[in-house]
Amino acid sequence: MKAPADTESHSQKKTSIITHLTELRRRLIVCVIAVFAAFVVAYAFSEAVLKVLIAPMIEALPPDTSLSMIKVQEAFITHIKVALAAAVIVAFPVIMHQAWSFVLPALKKKEARVGLPLIVLATTLFAAGILFAYYGVLPYAFVFFLRSAEGLASPNISLMFYVSFCSRMLLAFGAVFQMPLVIVFLVKTGIASVDQIKKARKFAIVLIFIAAAILTPPDVLTQILMAVPLLALFEIGILIARFMVRRD
Repeated sequence: MKAPADTESHSQKKTSIITHLTELRRRLIVCVIAVFAAFVVAYAFSEAVLKVLIAPMIEALPPDTSLSMIKVQEAFITHIKVALAAAVIVAFPVIMHQAWSFVLPALKKKEARVGLPLIVLATTLFAAGILFAYYGVLPYAFVFFLRSAEGLASPNISLMFYVSFCSRMLLAFGAVFQMPLVIVFLVKTGIASVDQIKKARKFAIVLIFIAAAILTPPDVLTQILMAVPLLALFEIGILIARFMVRRD
């Protein structure tokens, strides 16, 4: 027979789990609403966004060549995909705010004060990752891919496939550019020390290349183009964390 104290403790744990799940659901609903609202607005401007998105490929294609439409519904689906990707990007600050608000009760008062700077930094890094991919990765990758096919095949690239490829790359780079923030969070919350992260560098390098292989299309060039900045961001994260520890 269970003691009354044990029964009460079990009941409190159950209530706590239900409370956390309810709070998580509420935060997720807010994120979904934010993405949907952004999607409605982005869809109205999807034509303009699409023109910006295809610009690097149009620049790389031979003269008088353009992207093709293989399926009759391809243009419509492409507009939806573009609007959805744009909605996630626009709603990112809201998503970060909801994530922070969810973990806030578990943090100390000193740690909770970094909320607004954290959200601003995360949004800045997300935007930097997208801009880096758009200006520093995609144009060179497209030129390399098209040149490798010269004399073998003529480019006949599907609009829908191209948009899926670009959206995946842009969002992936935006996500992986959060690396310094993750390292700072681990150090500031006491989950890991700067020395422990430095000692784990060789494992981090392997994980970075695995992550690059998963997040990018199955080719060596784009994997390297993602892995190299990730390695740099890992080192930057260590430097920032070390500076913050010394300042404290």
